[in-house]
Amino acid sequence: MPWFNALAIFVGAIVLSFLMERIVGASQLSLLFLTAAVVASANWGRGPGILAAVLGVLAYDYFFLPPRFSFRVSEPELVSLFLLLGIALFIGHLADGLRQQAESARRGQERAQATARISRDFSGAISMEQVSAIAVDGIRRTLALEPRISFDSLATAPQGYSAIPMRAPRKTRGVLLVPARNFGSEEMDFLETVASLSGLAIERIHFVEVAGDALLRMQGERMRSRILSTLSHDLRTPLTGILAGVESLDADLGGMEDRVRSKTREVAAEVRRMSDLVGNLLELSRLQAGGVKLRQDWNSAEELIDGALRQRESLLNGREITIQVSDRVPLVWCDGVLVERVLVNLLDNAARHTPPETPLRMWVESGEKIVRIGLDDRGVGFDESKNGSEGIGLSLCRAIAESHGGTLETGCSPHGGARAVLVLPQDRKPPEPPEEEASE
Repeated sequence: MPWFNALAIFVGAIVLSFLMERIVGASQLSLLFLTAAVVASANWGRGPGILAAVLGVLAYDYFFLPPRFSFRVSEPELVSLFLLLGIALFIGHLADGLRQQAESARRGQERAQATARISRDFSGAISMEQVSAIAVDGIRRTLALEPRISFDSLATAPQGYSAIPMRAPRKTRGVLLVPARNFGSEEMDFLETVASLSGLAIERIHFVEVAGDALLRMQGERMRSRILSTLSHDLRTPLTGILAGVESLDADLGGMEDRVRSKTREVAAEVRRMSDLVGNLLELSRLQAGGVKLRQDWNSAEELIDGALRQRESLLNGREITIQVSDRVPLVWCDGVLVERVLVNLLDNAARHTPPETPLRMWVESGEKIVRIGLDDRGVGFDESKNGSEGIGLSLCRAIAESHGGTLETGCSPHGGARAVLVLPQDRKPPEPPEEEASE
């Protein structure tokens, strides 16, 4: 079609030259053929422009230069013809360059508008399927291609396709698959821009989903903690009343048979255990809700263990209990009340899961900026078949340890049975003893 248009321009120039010859003279008609070559170059490219220029020079020589209807020319006229041809080709080349620049600017504007439209559509996308549809439609409308999108960042391009990674700040979110062909730099820039925008949109959707899930979990945890706190608080009052009534009944049954008093004490022990369980549940809910503020201070490791043993003296009556405290651990930086609560729960756990005559061993040792407080028993050990599930007491111990920035380690004792170790960080040095005590 461009070549046909160049021929049409050439024929029109010849016709117009015959009509204007008597008005302007033959010497001025060369400008008309020059104009035809420039118009062909500006509209249809360098090739049609060269064709129009060469045919125009030949037609001007054949029809209008003496001798007419012949290609024979004098030497001066030959120089003029070559000069005319050179001017026509040069101006046609400039016109073609301007045409290409204008065409490039137009395509650049279209791609910029398409990029802006795709970016605007991505801002409202709420699923990866919408991102895929927006990117495919934008490329189809701009480059007349049928691309595909894979959300697998390791996907390889099938035969006949090229893969462009959809990179995002955190990681590559997939690949843009486009039919393989020789793309220009502007087309490749557009495809890479769309791929990058797609990766950003997918990453935004991913983090929105993560934030939504986290918010739901937070709300669920907050609701669970509120329910547990309310339930535990409401249960403590009746349990305290039941325990007081059973203990009073046991005192009133001083002259009754031992069997009756034994049953009464069993009821009192179970009620006391239930009361401790509710207390642990309430404390756990407060810790998880952030309602407990640590009151850390320097505490003696031996006093922490003695305090826990005194609270469970009746439960541990008759057991052999060994206490080993390293000389390198004079003081422990912690919340003494909470750590003592951990030790009480560990003693309860050991007492419930070991025979009454088996011994217990409590020990304290120091490491690099940590203190380890452990309890070893001679029972059956922790049941690995529970897949990490644990009771409320151990859950509370773990929560207290984490609130201190430490951990609760559970496993097997070297001597058989179970081992539970409270690991507490010690990021400061204990105070020096007074000079008077040091001199003594």
